[in-house]
Amino acid sequence: MASELNVGGITTTGNVGIGCTAESALQVQGTFVGSGVPTAAGLHAGMSGNHCLVQLVANGSNGSPYIDFSNVPEDVDFRIIEAGDGSKLTIQPYGVAGLEMSTAGLCTFGNGIDVNTTGNFVKLEAYQHVSVADDATFSLSSGTCGSALISVYEPGSGDGGIFFITYGGAAVLIASSGSVAATDSDGNMCVYKSASSHTATFKNRLGATRSFNVVQLGGYLL
Repeated sequence: MASELNVGGITTTGNVGIGCTAESALQVQGTFVGSGVPTAAGLHAGMSGNHCLVQLVANGSNGSPYIDFSNVPEDVDFRIIEAGDGSKLTIQPYGVAGLEMSTAGLCTFGNGIDVNTTGNFVKLEAYQHVSVADDATFSLSSGTCGSALISVYEPGSGDGGIFFITYGGAAVLIASSGSVAATDSDGNMCVYKSASSHTATFKNRLGATRSFNVVQLGGYLL
């Protein structure tokens, strides 16, 4: 008697092969029927020409197909889920929306950014706010400083400004509203740097701890 029984791809080793002889616990090599695009609800897997496909089809627009990733004993650590109406795909860490992709663009939640085309123009927005004590600083770029635009905003007052920095020169304040300066100046939110310096500095000199929204958009910045 043979040591291994192979009937319809199911073997005594515990491996299951559909349309093939299994080389792993589960192997599917069947061909999608018809046009190769399954429409019936369920989990579909197989081959479409040389392409290997897995497709999740929910039962109508009120269902959302998703894949969960977890480690014992967690129910779910990460989830990839598609909205029932096909409007967006979301990656959720621990069940909280983290990265959302839709026809409008890309949005990250929590400490992140929103990049979208709402209104038929490209929009880049930062959700993160950084709390900075009075007279405290943080580095905006370190290593090699090429050129960059820096946007700063203080939501408590509504003041803000746009700066330009490059390796060879000092920071330049392009436009501002309120207490903003391109030098280390008391009473302002400051962005400054020395010529031929790899580092630009943000400093809070508004007299108290404040929260700021800071976005750096640049070329070669390491």
